[in-house]
This record gives sequence, C-alpha cells and structure tokens, in this order.
Amino acid sequence: MTASLPSAPTVTLRNGVEMPAIGFGTWELRGDAAANATAAALAIGYRHIDTASMYGNETQVGEAVRAAVDNSQATRQDIFVTTKIWNDEHGFDASGEALERSEKNLGLGAIDLALIHWPGGSDRLETWRQMETQLGTGDVRAIGVSNYTVADLDELATIATITPMVNQVEFNPFTYTAQLPTLEQCRRDGIQVTAWRPLTKGRALDHPTITRIAQRAGHTPAQILLRWSIQHGVVPLPKTTSVDRMAENLAVFDFELSPDDMQTLDTIT
Repeated sequence: MTASLPSAPTVTLRNGVEMPAIGFGTWELRGDAAANATAAALAIGYRHIDTASMYGNETQVGEAVRAAVDNSQATRQDIFVTTKIWNDEHGFDASGEALERSEKNLGLGAIDLALIHWPGGSDRLETWRQMETQLGTGDVRAIGVSNYTVADLDELATIATITPMVNQVEFNPFTYTAQLPTLEQCRRDGIQVTAWRPLTKGRALDHPTITRIAQRAGHTPAQILLRWSIQHGVVPLPKTTSVDRMAENLAVFDFELSPDDMQTLDTIT
C-alpha cells in the first residue's frame, strides 16, 4: 500500500468547526468496496469522508472509521464524516428519524456534518428546522445543504435561524460559469462550498488545456483540477478505488497554480 501522506489542512466553518480541506467521496461504492476504499483512504491520510443515506454505505464507512481509530491511525476527533438526508426523508419528524438512522449506521457518535442532499420535497424547510434542533442538542456538529442554487438559499433564509455552514455542489472548471453566482453568494454569507465531481468523473483529464498546464506545472491533470478548486476556496471530494490515485489526489497542498492558469481554467470550454 502507498505510504501515509500528511493530512490535509483544514478550513473553519462558520460555527468554528474545523473541516479538512479535501475529502474522499464514496458515491457508488457499496459493501466491501466501500469499506475497503474508505479504509485505504484513511490509511493514506484522508481525514474527511463523504457519504449519504442514499449511498447505502454508511455502515461500511462507519466500520472503516472505527477500525482506523482502533488501529491508532487517527483519533475520532481527527476524522470528519459528512452524511446527507435524502429526498424521501424530508419533514421535521421524518428527517429526525433519518438522522437517527444515519447516526446508528455510522456508529461514530455525533455526525460531523449533516446536509440536505437536494432542495426537493415540499417539507424541506421543516427538515432544516429539524437540523437546527439537532445542532442545538449536539447530535450534529455542523449542518448544511447540497445542490442549492441562489434561489434555494434565498428560500431557506426566509425561515432559517442558522445559516448553512456548507453547500455541496458540482464544481469543476466546466461548471464554473454556471456555479459562479452560487459560489459568490456562499462567500458573502460565509457558507463553505464543497465539490462533488471535482475531477469531472475523469472525463476531462485528457483535455488539451488541462494536460498542457499539468505538464508545465509538473503535476497530473487530476492534481491540477483539485488545486484549482482549492484555490477558489472550495473543498473537493474526489472519489477513486485506486490507492495510487488516492495518494495522488491528496498531494495537492505543496504547489499553486498561477493567476494565468487559474483564469485559463475558469474560462475553459
């Protein structure tokens, strides 16, 4: 197995909770594949794991985290786990039950970050009220949303007494223009943006502009894309089952892209 790498730096959420500045995504990983990949990521140095009730792998993620703690790879306090409330779990009571299930599945005590997975469902505002309640009781350390646009954030603000700490969206150079209004609003409101599909699901790793920047910088195309997100203040959540690629994706905190390269990637087509 690839040797352990230094853990990533952290970002501070608006309520003071520290979240590692890169995470490991687990979408589409099930059963042993989820447990093994999460265990490998933790062994390499990842301390931020992203799951969801809809992924069907909370139990395996929790098992891998507990094993890492038991093996003294990290303390529980060092590992940050995100999960999400799915579309059919909305409503004050239903979302409370969903969070209770997630906490039981993970078996890690308090959930580090709970998100509303999508802004669907007529009871989504009641879901937010429940999340505020859970934050107050300490069952959840931080709360946020996922896939929320400016309009969705504005709607939530009409009833929220607590501003979301996180908004997880699809974010990569090819979605930058579409996501820029949301990114700017999140910056104004102190909402940390995290990124699913930061590597475009691998589809753009051979794009000539990206490969040219990578060759000049002496890094891989994947590292260029992840570094681009980080320099925009966004926390990327790459996913892979390859141990070598896990290590590659984590090694993005020892270089910077130039302003010109950032601008090129911002306007890529």
